[in-house]
This record gives sequence, structure tokens and C-alpha cells, in this order.
Amino acid sequence: MDTLITERMSSNDQIVNMFGYTGYSMITESFEHGDVEDDVVTVERDASFFPLKREVLVTFNNFTGTEKLKLALSMVEPVAALHNYKDGIIVHDDIQLSQYLWTDGSKTSVKLNE
Repeated sequence: MDTLITERMSSNDQIVNMFGYTGYSMITESFEHGDVEDDVVTVERDASFFPLKREVLVTFNNFTGTEKLKLALSMVEPVAALHNYKDGIIVHDDIQLSQYLWTDGSKTSVKLNE
């Protein structure tokens, strides 16, 4: 199913381009800068970590508020493209941060990898 959706959405600039596929694998464009999760999520993944219960919110990444807002917008746009697909709504109900790949070294834009 992923290959079918990726093939249909390859023309979208915010979704990973697929060049070909076989029964069990896809050939897609390469992303040398990794995924968003590595840069956004803290290394501290302690079950006792509740940031909303602290008096001061602690930041665990170096993104400014404006950068976070731009990143959030660039992450929701490909999802909107899936939901507005011309032949019917495509629902991606298990999106994870690791499916968003950095398009360049400046880490300002992403593409969704289905």
C-alpha cells in the first residue's frame, strides 16, 4: 500500500519521490541529513519526565520558536496534501517523527516518507 500511495504522491514537493519498486522494496531519493526525530526529541526519555509539571519549561533542542513554527507547518503540509488527494482522501494514521526527513543541511525543510 505504501508503494501505491508514494507513487501517486511523488509529484508533490513535500513527499519523498519514488523512482521504482519491486515486490518488497522501493527506490527513493536519498536523504543524507537524517530524520527530524534525531534533532527534535531529547535524549532523556525517562518515564518520570513531565515537562508540564515543572515551574519552568526546559528546552531540549536548539530551535527557536519561529523555527519550530515553520517546522510544524512544513510537517503538516504533506499531510494536508494526502487528505486533499484528488481521487479521494488518503489517511496516514500512524505518522512518526522518524518519517520526516531533512531535505538539506540547514534543517529548515522536510519531506514526508510514507
